[in-house]
Amino acid sequence: MSAFSRQIWVLLLVTVSVVVLIAVAIELGNGANKRTAEKSASTRDESRNTAKPKAQTKSTKSDSFTDKRDGKTYRTVKIGNQMWMAENMNYQTSRGSWCYGNNNSNCDKYGRLYDWNTAMIVCPSGWRLPSNQEWGNLVAIVGGIEIAGKKLKSQSGWNDSMGKNGNGTDDYGFSALPGGSNECYGDCGFDNIGNHGEWWTTTEADGFSAYSRSIDRGDKVYESDNSYGIRAVGKDYGYSVRCIQN
Repeated sequence: MSAFSRQIWVLLLVTVSVVVLIAVAIELGNGANKRTAEKSASTRDESRNTAKPKAQTKSTKSDSFTDKRDGKTYRTVKIGNQMWMAENMNYQTSRGSWCYGNNNSNCDKYGRLYDWNTAMIVCPSGWRLPSNQEWGNLVAIVGGIEIAGKKLKSQSGWNDSMGKNGNGTDDYGFSALPGGSNECYGDCGFDNIGNHGEWWTTTEADGFSAYSRSIDRGDKVYESDNSYGIRAVGKDYGYSVRCIQN
């Protein structure tokens, strides 16, 4: 075989080798792409099949607290990031507080009624009277004004209204009770036990009045005791107290 022929054969062998190598590379690349696509599809399937966590509708933690002044123990409940007493305050003061109807059994069941100045100082150490805004935060956490009353009220103790059950669902363990009120200084204005609960806030309107929160036999939580608008009430009224932790 001549030198020229050998050169032709070598050139042909090199060309065939290059073609073979290119074909192998293409095949390997296709395989890798296929595996990548399969892995991506599998990841998407796993993502679709993973259940999303449900929004938490309640955040409550129950406990208790003993008032060292008189040894009374109160249930407490954490709703959202606020720790509340789950019972009305029942600490007897030298003045500015009453049992509804001057009946001690009502204090045992509903707690005492306090005028605003006494309510401001009656909570034990480490606790305080909540502001109107803090009550507003509580109402928002449990679903808003329109339904908060129903969710915060106790499951018993409320009178019916026009054939409708006045009790609540007590979803959060707050156990609001209808302790009524005393709306004149002294013992002349006891009213609405079993029908309404009225709670003081620290928020003043002026030197003579402050804001409260009210729950009746319906589903709402009102600001002060007026179902049709917002107004403050006289500081000499006797209302219930719920303390919030500092």
